Amino acid sequence: MIEPRDYYKYTYATDALGFKYIFDYATQHHQPCVINFSEGSPQDFRGDDQLYYELLAGLTGPGRIIVSSAGNDGAKTTYIHKGIGKERAGTFLRGNPKSFGCTAKSRQPFMFRVSIYNKVASPKTVDLSTVRVCSSKDSLLTDSVLVDGKMYKWSVLAFPNSYNRQETAYDLRLSCKQGLGDNPRVSLQIVGRDADVELYRTSGEMFTDVLDPTLNAGDCSRTVFSPSSSPDVISVGATGYRTQFINYLNEKKVYNNGTNGVRTPFSAMGPTFDGRIKPDVMAPGQNIISSYSSFYISNTHREDGSVKNDLKSDIRRFEYNGRTYSWNANAGTSMSAPVVTGAIALWLQADPTLTTSDCMDIFAKTCTHYDSSLSYPNNLYGYGQIDVMAGLQEVLRRKALGINAIERKEEPSDNRIFLLDGRYVGTDDSNLPKGIYIRNGKKLMKCN
Repeated sequence: MIEPRDYYKYTYATDALGFKYIFDYATQHHQPCVINFSEGSPQDFRGDDQLYYELLAGLTGPGRIIVSSAGNDGAKTTYIHKGIGKERAGTFLRGNPKSFGCTAKSRQPFMFRVSIYNKVASPKTVDLSTVRVCSSKDSLLTDSVLVDGKMYKWSVLAFPNSYNRQETAYDLRLSCKQGLGDNPRVSLQIVGRDADVELYRTSGEMFTDVLDPTLNAGDCSRTVFSPSSSPDVISVGATGYRTQFINYLNEKKVYNNGTNGVRTPFSAMGPTFDGRIKPDVMAPGQNIISSYSSFYISNTHREDGSVKNDLKSDIRRFEYNGRTYSWNANAGTSMSAPVVTGAIALWLQADPTLTTSDCMDIFAKTCTHYDSSLSYPNNLYGYGQIDVMAGLQEVLRRKALGINAIERKEEPSDNRIFLLDGRYVGTDDSNLPKGIYIRNGKKLMKCN
């Protein structure tokens, strides 16, 4: 029996069992299957992700595809790189609300420097040496400091980087029961001129502050969540089109995150922790109209008593059998992933044997590009925005070409004509009924 407080330890396992259940159900009914998934967690260097990736690789295959939202941390500072020759790099941090977490990796020893600005001119500073961490029992250093009646605790765990055993990784967690990073401010630096260090935020927030303008390191890259970061999962980012809507109270709501298919600022970007390009593809994800659960609507308050603000984005409500239902305008990569999932479901009807790799190849050939100055794929847009119709045409073309390749061995001819499902109908198109055909790998249209 697993205690509810420990459920988070088994998230990957329960997700994987859910994927397997759905794929097994599809197998029992002799159908292809694509799964939409809109959940995730930060990547790691411990090896958990690699084990998860291996499991997902075993679940996916021909007619078995997983699509996942990339994540919505694309506008948050999450990554700091301090190169050799630079003494320090840092940022201010805030908990969520009581703790902050990050992971870092380096081949050389360095220090984490935590400063608590109870006194602006002379903050309380603690240096956490990675040499000391590695020499601690189980390579785990835990300690605390009392500042103006507030207890600040930290733990740093060292372990080999699962992607590169020549590097050591460090998981750092800072916490304070009264809240972390607002009053007083708290900063975090990585220090050591002879060390090349990369730091990745895993929880909480990193930001700049006038208390020390030099602590302004970091960018918004490497924000794609796992399992969207898996090589065998299609990762979907979000683009913007609609900038506003009228809610059910006749109020105008403006959420302008771009138009004409530009990447929304919140859409997560790559690369992955092991250096691969993500996301893979984009789809509209801002002010998307979808249904909301009546049970969610009936519980209008959160656990802390506050009202759920997203319900103000309902554009229409209606009653049925004593319950309230609604259509709601929402945003996030969780809104864009279902678009891609639905498109691939359509493609699987045309070719039930499609794989994740096939879809990537179709994206490469058919996606549209908002920014033509970029090379594709890239860590902002992947292969670009999905074009459902062009993708379907590419699926049909690939299928027809595959049949042509087999037929040419027996009867070489450039004039042979096929239906879209691959059936051969001869070489003379004069008596064919109106429709679309394939000849020599190209579309042939009969209009009369």
